[in-house]
This record gives sequence, structure tokens and C-alpha cells, in this order.
Amino acid sequence: PPTLSIQATPDTTGAGGATTLTFTIDNSGQPEVSDLAFSMSLPSSPAQAVIADSFASTTCEVGTLTAANGGTSIVFKEGALERAASCSVSVSVTLPAGGTYSFPAIDLNSSAGPSALTPIVDVIAETPTGGLANFDFVLSNATVLEGGTTTATYTMTNVSTTDRVGRLSFD
Repeated sequence: PPTLSIQATPDTTGAGGATTLTFTIDNSGQPEVSDLAFSMSLPSSPAQAVIADSFASTTCEVGTLTAANGGTSIVFKEGALERAASCSVSVSVTLPAGGTYSFPAIDLNSSAGPSALTPIVDVIAETPTGGLANFDFVLSNATVLEGGTTTATYTMTNVSTTDRVGRLSFD
């Protein structure tokens, strides 16, 4: 039977970032196959991963891809490949919290039978260190002569995807 492989790009991102899962179906050395199908439920830990911004595409000339924006599952069905052909399905997935997301092993079904299970694919969503907020401080002029002025700009970025940052003070 044809084979299925999965790659995550990038395999490390920030919390709230996205990774693109690419599923490659390879029918090298096999006769034409039909009824290609696979499905994947996205991991719910450390938080529910969701399909991002309806970015889902396929190079498979035959087949139906279902991957709805905000959804939690990817389904490809009714696919077909000629002898020695390959195609791919790509879906962008948002990882809302920090931690390791383990995308499950899945198999590819076809008229030639099921393929071997794919390996589990892990993607790390890093949580920024230093709390919920990052601060940047910039002076408009690094050197200020006596009696001169400069503008100090403080920029605070809330790096949490789930917490509101408030009650900030400068000492």
C-alpha cells in the first residue's frame, strides 16, 4: 500500500503560534490506488490545538480535504493516486498554550489496504520566560548633552495567550 508521512514546520514555536502539518502520500512502486483516506484529531493537551485561518491545501488531484477554521480535526477522503505518484496535504494549526503537543500516529487507508502507522509528531510551543509581560526601553538619543532632551519609550507586550496583564508600575 502507499505510505503516509507527517512533518511539522516549524517543530518549535511560541505559545499562541502556529505550525504547518504536511501529510505526504507516496505511492512509489505501487499500482494505481483509490479510496485514499486519513483523519487526525488535533491534540487537546496542553490546550486544544485548532486549525488556523482556514489555511488548508492539497496537491492531490483527487480527494476531499476537510479542515475548518477553528476546527479540531483534519479529514482527507476519496483520494486517488496513479502508479509512482505522490501528493501532499498541508494544514496550519495554532498551538494556544506553552508545552509539547503530540500529534497522534495515524494510518492511511486505501484500496490497497491500510499503511503502517505514522510516528507521533511532537511540536513544542515555548512559553516566554520572565512572566506575562516583556518590556522594551528605547531612548531616542543615546547621548544627551546638558540641558538637552531625549524621549524614553517603554513598550510592554503581553506574551500570555490566556491572561490579562494589569496593575503595572515602574519604580
